[in-house]
Formats: sequence, C-alpha cells, structure tokens
Amino acid sequence: MKLLRKFIIGMSILLADIVLLSCCLYLTVIANRMEQVQPNLLLWIGLIIIGYLVNLHIVKRKSRVGPIALWNVIWMIATAAIAALTFDCQPNSIPLKIFVCGVLIVIQGHSIAQAILPQRAESHLTFLDIQVVVVAIFLAGCHLKQLPDVMGLQILGFFSVGYTLAALIFLRTSEEQVAVVKGDSVAGRAKVFGLLGSIVAASCILCAVLAIMAQHATRSLMDIFLLLLAAIKGGLARIGAVLTHIFSRIPGADAEGVLPQGSTSETVAEETGAQAIMRLPDWMLPLAGIILVAVIAIIVIRLLYKLRREKIRISKKIYEAVKITSSTLTREKTSLLRRLLEKWKLRLKMYRERKTPQGLAVLARKSGKSIGIEMLPKDSWHGYVLRLAPYGDAEKLHALAEYLKQFFYSGQAAKLTKEQYQIFAEALKTLKKPEKHKEKTTLV
Repeated sequence: MKLLRKFIIGMSILLADIVLLSCCLYLTVIANRMEQVQPNLLLWIGLIIIGYLVNLHIVKRKSRVGPIALWNVIWMIATAAIAALTFDCQPNSIPLKIFVCGVLIVIQGHSIAQAILPQRAESHLTFLDIQVVVVAIFLAGCHLKQLPDVMGLQILGFFSVGYTLAALIFLRTSEEQVAVVKGDSVAGRAKVFGLLGSIVAASCILCAVLAIMAQHATRSLMDIFLLLLAAIKGGLARIGAVLTHIFSRIPGADAEGVLPQGSTSETVAEETGAQAIMRLPDWMLPLAGIILVAVIAIIVIRLLYKLRREKIRISKKIYEAVKITSSTLTREKTSLLRRLLEKWKLRLKMYRERKTPQGLAVLARKSGKSIGIEMLPKDSWHGYVLRLAPYGDAEKLHALAEYLKQFFYSGQAAKLTKEQYQIFAEALKTLKKPEKHKEKTTLV
C-alpha cells in the first residue's frame, strides 16, 4: 500500500515534467521559432512510468547503489534513443531534438529522486505554481495562434494541475508526511500571497507581450514596449470613458461639458478656438520606460541581496561550530592509612569466617588456583570441587561437593561441624598438581 501511495504521489510530479516540456515545445511555435512540433505524449509518459516503477521496486528491495545506477543509465540511454527517433518538428532542428532528449533524461533522473528521497510538500507546491503559470501562457498562445491538434495537451494540462493539487492535499493530510509547508505566521502568509501575486502579474504581462507580438509582428524590445504602452493607454481611455458616462448621470452635472469619446485636445481646440495642449516629446516614453525598468531592477537586486544575506546567516547558524567540553567525576581520595585499615578489616573478617561454608568455598578456589586449575565463570561451587576431585582425595572431595550443593542451592539449612571442616580443609590442602605428559623422542 505504501508503494502504491508513493507511486501515485510521485507520478504527479513526473507528469508535471512532461506537461511542462510539451508546453515549452509549443511555445516555440507560438513565438514563431518553429512551424510545427509533434511531442509523443503517450510514449514519453509510458517511458517515465516504466522507469519510475522499476526504481521503486529496486529501492523497496533495499539494494545497493550499483543496481539503481546501472538500471537508470541503461534506461536513460534507451529513452534518449527512442525520443530522438520518434520526435518530429518542422523545420527539422537537431538542437531541439537534443534538448528534448536531455530533458527526458533529466526527468528520468527526477524519478530516481522521487523513488529514493522522502516526498515533500514544498516540491509539489512549487511544481503546482510553475505548472499553473506555464499552462496559462500555453492556453493564451493557443488562443492567439489558433494552433490545431492541441486539444489533447490542453486536457492533459488541466488534468495534471488537478492531479498535482490532489497529490499535494493528500500529502499534507497524511500522517507520514516528512515536511510541512512553511508560512503559518501572518508574515509568512503575506510573503506567500505576495509571491503568488507577482507570479500572476508576470504571467499577465507575458501574455500581453505574446498577444502584441502575434498581432503586430514586432522586431525589437522597443516596439514591444511602445505597443504595450499604447495598449495600456487604450485601456485607460476606456476606463475614463466609463467613468465619464457614470459621472454624467449624477444630478447637477453639465452634460455639455463632457468630452465625447475619442476626442483629443487638438479637436477640442479646433472646435472651441482654445489653445491646444502641447504633445509630449518622443523621448519621454522611452525615458519613463527605462526609469521604470531601472527601479524594478533595483528592487529585485535588493531583494536577492537580502535573501542571500539571510541564507548565509541561516547557514552560519546551522553549521556553527559546536564546542564540546568534557568533565570527569571527582571523588575524594582515601588516604593510605585508611586503605590499609580497610584491607586489614577484610582479612580479619575472612579469618573469622574461615570455618564456615563460605570459607570452605574460598579455600577450594585458592587451592585449585595453586595447582593451576582456576574456577571458570560457568562453574558452580560444587561443580568446581568435582573438577578438583581427580587431584586429591576423591571421596572427601565428592562429599564436600555434595555439602556445598546442599548449602548453596537446596535452600535447606546445612550445619558444618568442626570435624567436617577439618576433613574438608585437609582434602583441599592436599591437592596435587596435575602431571604434565612429556613426549619422549627417540633417535633412530
């Protein structure tokens, strides 16, 4: 289920890549750079789906980097070859085919990132913004140029925008989301709305420029700027005419004083005999445009500078060197006299308790160590005495082992008489060292 969810969310981004590539190809036709392009949408989407599914399967198996890299290199080469053989444009442009193959290879690389990295809401939101802008410009260009056979891409564009939005909502409401879209505060929301507003304004200006280029076939930026000012002037004239019509209906207004629509200062001067207003010089509009562009450039540069400083400040804060200090626990150092006293007390306690079962166990350990047979961590007290039995009086040592077993592990009271202690202690003190078998070599 998680694999299917990851595929559905990740495929929205990859489909957005295909839509953006196709729209950009048609924008070359809209801008009179190409006569015809024929993107193979179904073929490209199929290639991306196959590559993405295999990447998800390899990542799910937790394979090494080698299989992932090998598969993607092979599939990128195959995708580029298939795209180069099937993509067609008029006139035949080799650089455009290389561009298409390169973008498809980048999309395949994007599928690796979608399969390996955790899915983030920020990337989906960014792709949604870019997609809306590009699809809007594409639709405006299709309307102006009357492009044929683009209904499929238009439908796919609307579907891709809705699909990306649904994936974003699903990712934001999922409990397994990795990141959260920033902008919860009032300042953050204001910045988001300001950014979206600037994107919409830039899109509108770009659509207007495309419309002017399609209608007037301009050849320079100055022509575009002057025609744009003329379009703005016409729009303001219409707004002024509407306001004049509204104000003329106010009671008490002089209807005769209202200038007719389309009249200029020259025509009014000819009719009334008044002095005409002087026209603005020809260099005034270009100068105003240059000043406007300069002001916008200064604002953008200042904003980029602030963003850069903020990024540097955040990076310094994140990667600031951490000072690590170590401290040791100090304890009061005991004097030599006190340590000797504690050792003497321990020795005295051991001497007093030598004729107890615990004393016999300690004696057995000392005696076994003296003959070279040490007690192992897995040995019990009676088991260790049984290991010592072959090197002494076996009968007495077996009796000692049975006594220690009863005392330590049975839970029953086992008394140790003076006679028993002497017998067991004598058996432990008379242990013999094991004989070392020496190999005799004979010379023939």
